[in-house]
Amino acid sequence: MPFALKAKLAGRILSLCAQVPAHTVSAMSTVLTYLLIGTGSALGGMFRYLLSTLIDHHERSSFPWGILIVNLIGCLAMGLAFGLIEKTHMKLFFMTGILGGFTTFSAFSLITLELAQRGRWDLAGAYIAASVLGCLFAVWLGLIITTTVKGAPIQ
Repeated sequence: MPFALKAKLAGRILSLCAQVPAHTVSAMSTVLTYLLIGTGSALGGMFRYLLSTLIDHHERSSFPWGILIVNLIGCLAMGLAFGLIEKTHMKLFFMTGILGGFTTFSAFSLITLELAQRGRWDLAGAYIAASVLGCLFAVWLGLIITTTVKGAPIQ
């Protein structure tokens, strides 16, 4: 399936999700919940692969820039989404689904282990520090931006 078609499908799903009235969210079936999360996860995973591959192809480095940048973007998006998305079904689709498929701390662990196994403790340590501190900062920044835009503290 071409990327443009996938993006169009994702947009259609988001627009359908936005039309679900808030009072019906609690009545949403388990099947629909899993479909929202599964669809979002698939889209997030495909975008993670596309973006990290493009970055790594461009950088040609031993350092895992692609996954690091994906994690930083994903954590910033998580902070923004946490502050902005109010409807449960949209949180399931975007935060649990798309961002769950997009951010990659499981890949983070594997890459760190692979660097260490190759004896590249310098890169492994740098990658751990950059990932953890950078992602914490990105989530914090997303919440600060949301608070500023909304003009009220996050609850």
